[in-house]
Amino acid sequence: NDFYRLTGDSRTPQEMTVEEIKKLRMNDGSQIATLDEILDAAKDKIGLYIELKGVSADRQMVDDVYKKLKERDMNLVHESVADDEIARIIYFLWTG
Repeated sequence: NDFYRLTGDSRTPQEMTVEEIKKLRMNDGSQIATLDEILDAAKDKIGLYIELKGVSADRQMVDDVYKKLKERDMNLVHESVADDEIARIIYFLWTG
């Protein structure tokens, strides 16, 4: 799970700082957005599906994402987290 397919950089997010990730450019020249930027752009416009994957996807990550949603008054539709799952999944939809 690295940035190679999108940017040509073989480093993983865990190996990089947010500042380093923000300097990457995707193959089309665009910048990689942070979760905060995506949530701000989506609010009041579209529902989102967020999937948290990999070894760093733990209960703390789910709690952090949930907090970001609540700070923006984005309503959680469904959350599914199991310790033995590889993917931690949060579904949410802002219902206005």
